[in-house]
Amino acid sequence: CGLAASAYSFKSGNVYYNITGSSTVEVTTDTQYSEDWTPGTMPDGLAASYSGYVYVPQTVTYGGKTYTVTGVGHCAFIGSSATTIDLPSTITYIGNLALEGCSQLTTLKCRAVTPPTALTSYSVYDWDAVQTIYVPEESIDSYGYTSPWSKYRQLYQALPDYDFIYTSLKFVITSATTAKVIGPAITSPSGSWSIPATANGFTVTEIGNRAFINCSKITAMTISNTVTTIGTYAFYGCSTLATVNLGSGMTRIGPGAFCYCYALKSITLPDNLKTIDSRAFSGSGLTSITIPASVESISEDNPFFACESLTAITVNNSNANYCSSGGVLFNKSMSKLMSFPPTFTGSYEVPSSVTKICDGAFRISKLSYLTLPAGLTSIGSYAISYCPNLVSVNSLAITPPSIYSDSFYSTVDNSNIS
Repeated sequence: CGLAASAYSFKSGNVYYNITGSSTVEVTTDTQYSEDWTPGTMPDGLAASYSGYVYVPQTVTYGGKTYTVTGVGHCAFIGSSATTIDLPSTITYIGNLALEGCSQLTTLKCRAVTPPTALTSYSVYDWDAVQTIYVPEESIDSYGYTSPWSKYRQLYQALPDYDFIYTSLKFVITSATTAKVIGPAITSPSGSWSIPATANGFTVTEIGNRAFINCSKITAMTISNTVTTIGTYAFYGCSTLATVNLGSGMTRIGPGAFCYCYALKSITLPDNLKTIDSRAFSGSGLTSITIPASVESISEDNPFFACESLTAITVNNSNANYCSSGGVLFNKSMSKLMSFPPTFTGSYEVPSSVTKICDGAFRISKLSYLTLPAGLTSIGSYAISYCPNLVSVNSLAITPPSIYSDSFYSTVDNSNIS
């Protein structure tokens, strides 16, 4: 088609695109190109501006419209400094000289199950620097025996469960600009660790589910301000984790995130935190905790379930959704008792406003006597369970509250309920 004066239609993230149809685009270059060039015929010094890790998403949005990325256009990465190119599963073709002159390109990831069509004999050509080509595991043979992809048969490997490694951490790319940590890249990690704000040019926004599960030798963790979410069981069983510094951007602590972190005696929750999920700190070594004013949602499946050293839960007075009284956690209207510190001894009378005792609220309590209010209507799962010292539970309710089969598990045998 000759020399193109304007090489691309738009840029999204760090990638340039040409619109090829009503709902499709192809990756392109930001320099001049021609589909008719052959090796040795293009002008000297041409170099697309791509560098480092180049991630191409399945879809991009431009002008309020979403397009599917279906191809890599002619000369798309020509002469660039890209070291890794990561192509989505939606790619169906590779244009002429698409990777020509990419002398720093060592890794290519092609997530398409079917090998993309080579538009010319130079589409899959002269990839001398490439050391590894990652493709779906089920497609290794297909790539290895489909021309012209077959010329690189010895380079094919199955796509790993991570996208890249940075500072000894595994990352998965979550968008064109963001990534999440999914775990350490070394066996038996120990000592102090940090979650960076950026990795390979991507902003780190999340610690994934089970990322550090049972990493029992990690002692400290510092999390950057860009991280907003800690996933389910992210630090479960990190038994020697004594220090956690949460960044100011943290908005959610997921289910069981710090479950059984025995050495974790204290933690400061940031002022932007919105959500504390079920059993987030269950079985941890916390001795006290302060809920900031920003928190909007605390799971009714006690986030502080079985924290046997917990002496008090304090809620910022400006919190619109929750409160504390005498170190006990309630919703703002005090109709729900959500968490009772297990270290309290002697007797306790649940406030008359309470209609519900939430799941696990009194689990492993050291109380001897407990009085339930007349207006109580429900007692949650494991709500008053494993209470070894409890000898009497006195309910003032005329109508028995609804209970679960495990509401008094391992408590009812050694106490009187009246």
